[in-house]
Amino acid sequence: DQWPYHAVADVMLANSLLRSFPEIDSKRIGLTGISWGGYLTCVAAGVDHRFQFAVPVYGCGFLNESPAFQSAREANPEGARRWFELWDASHFVPRIACPTLWVNGANDPFFPLNIYGKSFALCGGARNLSIQVGLAHSHVHGWQPKEIDAFADSFAKHGAPLARVIGQGVEASSAWAAFEARIPPQHAELVWTDDVQDWVGCAWRAESAPIDAAGDKVRVALPDGCRAYFFRLIDDRSLVITSAVTAP
Repeated sequence: DQWPYHAVADVMLANSLLRSFPEIDSKRIGLTGISWGGYLTCVAAGVDHRFQFAVPVYGCGFLNESPAFQSAREANPEGARRWFELWDASHFVPRIACPTLWVNGANDPFFPLNIYGKSFALCGGARNLSIQVGLAHSHVHGWQPKEIDAFADSFAKHGAPLARVIGQGVEASSAWAAFEARIPPQHAELVWTDDVQDWVGCAWRAESAPIDAAGDKVRVALPDGCRAYFFRLIDDRSLVITSAVTAP
């Protein structure tokens, strides 16, 4: 008798319905959702392994740590604890097997980057990430990132795939990220903040980061005071993929 159960069940039924139509290619069905729809995408993709790809926008797991839901947790601590045990997306994202693209704003008020990063790190399958600086939280804004359509087209229409970060780290106060790309990035930036106490209100700064001559790695010295950072890679389609948020 709880909404997450029926919402995910309806997503699975919709997948089955689409697959019943002879004019639909069942090997090119994906899943995306915005906000609570992003949350449902995380859960449904972990339960229904028939999807070829999934794009959760904003939504993620670890909602027991989101400041946006603090008042609800305080109003009903036992109910919140039980909800987390049953329905939090963090229990389902490790079961995802299909490729995913995670899209979120750098200062999202409901799914801030600290819990978003934890969810992304748990995700099974080939995962990709696009953190959008300045992206507001709404359905109108959530369907605007062009990376979503490009990612879907790479599976449903044989389009060129997005670049993808395949490794990252810090060596001698310099951060680096390695990537693979059919369409190589033309520009790279280090996006960083000196404030990780307030993930919703922190200011992000960007500075250019050189791409190496081989074209598969970016490296830059970390600025003084950097408390968290991610790399942003931009190709000639103006499509942005990012590394995971890292606290050096």
